[in-house]
Amino acid sequence: MRISRPALVLSLAAAAACAGCVSETQKKIDSLRSNPTPQECAKHLSDPDPVVRLVATVTLETKCAASRDGLKGLIEAMSDRHPIVRIAAITAVRRLDPGAAKAAVPYLVDRIADRSADVRIAAIGALGRLAEGDLEVAAVLGRMALDVEEYYPVRIEAVLSLSLNASKSGFAVAEIAERLDRNFGKSDSIMSLCSTFLSLRSGGDQDRLLRILTKQLSDGRPLGKSLAARMLGIMGPAAKSAVPDLLKALEDPDETVKTSACSALGEVNSAPAQVIPALLKIVASETTLSLETSLAAARAVVDFGAQSVSYLLKGIESLDSRDRFWAVFMLGDIGPKARTAVPAIRRLLQSPYEDRDVLMAADIAINRIAGNGSGS
Repeated sequence: MRISRPALVLSLAAAAACAGCVSETQKKIDSLRSNPTPQECAKHLSDPDPVVRLVATVTLETKCAASRDGLKGLIEAMSDRHPIVRIAAITAVRRLDPGAAKAAVPYLVDRIADRSADVRIAAIGALGRLAEGDLEVAAVLGRMALDVEEYYPVRIEAVLSLSLNASKSGFAVAEIAERLDRNFGKSDSIMSLCSTFLSLRSGGDQDRLLRILTKQLSDGRPLGKSLAARMLGIMGPAAKSAVPDLLKALEDPDETVKTSACSALGEVNSAPAQVIPALLKIVASETTLSLETSLAAARAVVDFGAQSVSYLLKGIESLDSRDRFWAVFMLGDIGPKARTAVPAIRRLLQSPYEDRDVLMAADIAINRIAGNGSGS
C-alpha cells in the first residue's frame, strides 16, 4: 500500500461531501448524499465543477462500486479531464475485489499512458493489485521499468507493481529482473535494488531479501531507504523481523522515508503494542512536516483494525483538538470494528465547545462505523 495523493484525494472529497461547500456546488453534493444511486452519480460525472465530479466518484466507490453500473461509472471517471478525479476513480477501482474489477483492467492499461505522472503511478499500482498473473500486463510494466525516457518514479512503481504478482508471473518477472540488472545494474544503484527485489521475489528467497532490505534501510540514501521500506511493506507479515528497523526509520529526517516506513508498518502488521503508539506519535506530531506522512501513519494505524481502538479512545480524551480530530478520523476508517468507540464519539458531538473540524470528522466517523460510509 502507498498512501499519497490518492489517500489525500479521498479524504478531501469525503470532507467536501460533508463540510460547508457553497451555493450550487453544495446543492449538487446534497443531492448526491440524499440519493447515492449509480444513475445520480453518473449524472454528476459530467458536471462542469470538478469538485462535484470528484464527490460523485467517491460516492460511487462508497455506495455503488459493487454494482455493474457503479463500476461502469468509475471506469468513465478514469477518463475525466481533471487528474484528481482520474486518480480518485483509479483508487476506487483498485480497492474492489479483483474478480469484480476485471472489466476495468484494459482501461487501467490505457491510463498508464496518461499525461499526468501521478495518474500513471496510480494506474500502475491498481494493475499490480488487479491484474494477477496477466502476462500481457506484466510485459507492459516491464517495458516501463526498462524505459530510460520514462519518469523515474513511474519506473520504480512499475517494478513494485510487478513484484506483487511475482509468484504468479514468475518467469516473466525473472526475465525483466535480469534485463534490469544487465542494463542498469552497474550504473544505477536504485535499479540494481529493483532488479534484486524482483529476482528474489520471483525466486522466493525471503531471508536473503530481508537482509538486503534491512541493510539498505539503515545504510542507504533517502530514495534507497524509502524504496527499501516500501519493499518490506510489500513482503507483508513475512517481514516482521524488520519491524525494529522500520520503527527506527520513523525517526529519519527525510519525510519520504518516514512516510514509506509508516505504510510498511501497517502492511507488515506485527507487534501492535510497539508499532501503534509509535505511529500515533507521528500522526499529529508538530515535527511531522508532511500531511502525506500523517495520512500514511493514520492509515497504518487503521490497518491494525480493532487492535487500535483502545489507543484511539485515549486520543478522544486528549486536550489537543488535533489529537481528537485524528482519533475520530481513524476510528471512522476502521469502520464497524470500532463500534465500542461510538459512545465516546457521540459525547464529542454533544459538546457545545468542540472544534468544528473535530465535529465534522466525528459525524463522518459515526456513519462509517455504522456501515454507511467507506470505513475499512
